[in-house]
Amino acid sequence: MGSGLLPLFAWHARRRARSAAAIPLGLLVLLAVAGAALLPSGSGGAGAATEAVLLLAGVLGALVAVGSAGAHPVDRASGDARFLAALALPAPARRAAPAVTGALAALAASLAVGATALPLLGGSGATVPTWRTTPQRVETLADGRAVIDVGPEPGTLEIDLVPRYRDLDATSLGTVPATVTLAASSRTEMLPVRGTARLEVPGGPVEVRSADPRVDLRVTGARRVGASASFGGNLLLASLLLGIAGALGAPLAVLFSRGVSAPTAAAAAGVLMLVGAAAPALLTLAADADAVAGGGPASAILRAAVAVSPDLSVVRAASEAAAGRALGWGAFAALGPAALHALVCLLLAALLPAREAGA
Repeated sequence: MGSGLLPLFAWHARRRARSAAAIPLGLLVLLAVAGAALLPSGSGGAGAATEAVLLLAGVLGALVAVGSAGAHPVDRASGDARFLAALALPAPARRAAPAVTGALAALAASLAVGATALPLLGGSGATVPTWRTTPQRVETLADGRAVIDVGPEPGTLEIDLVPRYRDLDATSLGTVPATVTLAASSRTEMLPVRGTARLEVPGGPVEVRSADPRVDLRVTGARRVGASASFGGNLLLASLLLGIAGALGAPLAVLFSRGVSAPTAAAAAGVLMLVGAAAPALLTLAADADAVAGGGPASAILRAAVAVSPDLSVVRAASEAAAGRALGWGAFAALGPAALHALVCLLLAALLPAREAGA
């Protein structure tokens, strides 16, 4: 059986590569990669270019994955039918092959986008200085102060900030003064009302509080900045993460194709992948709907959609590369539930008969 699987996978891969959409899609992707990578590098352009490349890598991987739902009809005059019959593989192996080749193609597509963009980004000077970071615990006190214990060693602390306005006139502000209390002193710094700021700290607890009564600053995350890391390696890791996330949607698309047409299956799989990527926001929306009279049905629908979707919320971690933060292996471990979802879909797709002969 093992000797027949590789020719079967190769046959499916060849069919995908020879499809009518393959060459136009490839040319479009090359143009998009070049355009994204050659964005102006000044004034945050490097981060924007990196983010555009990663968005393209994720979208392309997902499109290739859901394309696994498309049937590959056998042209009997070409000898394909005789070739497949000669492999003498069990029906489950033949049924699962489109999902496996689709997953591998999705992974390769996302990696190809990152690898193609890397020299273009480097040549245009649009690389992002990258650092390894360690998450820090943030405690928000009742009076609005944020307390972060960065440990005894001095270093650089990176904090994420969002505003809570007390005066509507303050919504036009870009920065506000904030009191930063360190171990033995306090100082005032101008911090952005929304975004990320870096503070040089001596070690020990750090308190951050807005000094403008019109705006409360909320610290939503904090990280200690460590050693520098390779931008190229980080970009490829982010592309790999997005490629794996996209690949995990291929078995879902193939499973749907067992009961509905290929376009419908691809669309349904794509929608569920989007739901899985936006799961945290949708669950927050469901919780808000619960608090509204008559919002119970809407909340139940949202929760049900999230429950049947692969958990792809970790794809947001890929944006860390655009922000200059090195990805950790924890992001890949977070794909575990989605991998289990894909495995279940693959097993079901292998057991259910195909809608068309030769598919």
